Amino acid sequence: MIKRTLAFLMLAVACINGYSQTESAPEWNLQDVDAIKVGVVLPFVNKSEGKSARFIEYYEGFLLALEEMKAKGLSANVYVFDMGSEEGTTKLESLLETTEMRDLDLIIGGFSPEQVDVLSNFAKKEGIKYAIPFPTKTNEAQKNTQVLQLNAPSDVLYDNTAQVLADFFGNDNIIYIMENGNNSKKEFVTTLNGQLNQRGMRASSIALNDNLATNLASVLDLNRKNIIVAASGSAQLLETLLPVLNLIKEEEPNIDLALFGHPEWQTYPQFFANFHKNDTYIYTPFYMSDDDYKTKQFISNYQRWYNDKSLINTYPKYGALGYDTGIYFLTGLLKYGKNFESNINSISVSTLQTPISFSKVNSAGGYMNNGFYIVHYKIDGSVDKIEYGK
Repeated sequence: MIKRTLAFLMLAVACINGYSQTESAPEWNLQDVDAIKVGVVLPFVNKSEGKSARFIEYYEGFLLALEEMKAKGLSANVYVFDMGSEEGTTKLESLLETTEMRDLDLIIGGFSPEQVDVLSNFAKKEGIKYAIPFPTKTNEAQKNTQVLQLNAPSDVLYDNTAQVLADFFGNDNIIYIMENGNNSKKEFVTTLNGQLNQRGMRASSIALNDNLATNLASVLDLNRKNIIVAASGSAQLLETLLPVLNLIKEEEPNIDLALFGHPEWQTYPQFFANFHKNDTYIYTPFYMSDDDYKTKQFISNYQRWYNDKSLINTYPKYGALGYDTGIYFLTGLLKYGKNFESNINSISVSTLQTPISFSKVNSAGGYMNNGFYIVHYKIDGSVDKIEYGK
């Protein structure tokens, strides 16, 4: 069954992407009985061709990492399981009955909270390591020693980011911009307020309305740095806020002002010039710089192996996420074997878009990735990416 599944997936890749297996393409091996056994469990054959393409791209990125690790001496058998839908668990549960699934050393996959829960319970029962690669609202690492959760839930990310922000700007004048009816980052604001209160600091709040310019000017401090924190990640907030900030800087050119925002802001290229103009910072669990040498090398390899195909314009980039997942966990398996989590603090790899820094959640739980970036759109037009969580 597993070989047929793999063959079907490779045929699907060929049909969708014009990919053909050539001498330069990544190779895989299902014959080495002593090799590490890794299962990739994803909704490859979805009702939506666009959604299927994302998961195929993830696997293509993973294969590039596998090829790189094979050159370093890794012996691994990779099994590919199609679980059909992004949401359902019926097909997934039938896969768990196979001998191949029960014989794995590492499972990577699952998408919906329900699928993650099913795989987590299976991994716990069978004693198999389980890596969760995609963002999920659930915190499986809290209750399962076998789980390694690559993307922290929002409450964990908010807490980690708020600590850094309070340390970074704790003595500055922090001003929240509240968008009526759409304060999607209210939880983040609450968490940051908690950090500021612990330091004896207070922040101001201004509503995003017709009086924004006047009200904002009234709380600005000419003697301190002013940090404008958006309580929403929406493009609509930026469309209103940025012209006001630009006007204030024109009228008060000596005022020290910076803007702080959210991960989705990196998907709004129409605002990038204004981000630089307003000395903008964002926090994010994913960021890939087009100017980075490793990124350019990855894209070149990806296009060479997959018939000049470009990465799909998504956040995060699924191909890069597949590579990062693969390069991290396969490195751990190569260096430390099946129980690589015992040496989790010694695994160090260079990733494309995902900072990885795992720590043990509690004595009864697994491991959570606390890594994230603060991305700084500097006034001089450059971009700094600073990794936190280690």
